[in-house]
Amino acid sequence: MITCENGGASSTLLGNWLASNFPHLFGSLAGQTNAQVAAAFLAAKGNVGAVQGNTYAQAFGVALAMYVTSSTTGTASCVSKFGFNFGTGTGGKTYNVGSNGAAFGVPNNTTLTVAR
Repeated sequence: MITCENGGASSTLLGNWLASNFPHLFGSLAGQTNAQVAAAFLAAKGNVGAVQGNTYAQAFGVALAMYVTSSTTGTASCVSKFGFNFGTGTGGKTYNVGSNGAAFGVPNNTTLTVAR
């Protein structure tokens, strides 16, 4: 699915989006093609033996899901082939932290956006 986003394997839109929105996790993907992003994701999945590798692979998966399901970044014809609900991305969603404000560094019952 990664290689069909935004016109195909040679597009750099996804790599640039990942790098600009999550520079500490995916900054090295700036300018990378979809094929290179796919290879990086497969490498991350293969490195899940340790907690750090597992957490990175999970974060990578969530970031990819945010991208491909968003109507502002994803490609409907691409993601629908793989069973994703296009246009329902989590990136712009808001959630109330309830009584867990301290975990997010905000007062309890604050509503936060997942990603901007």
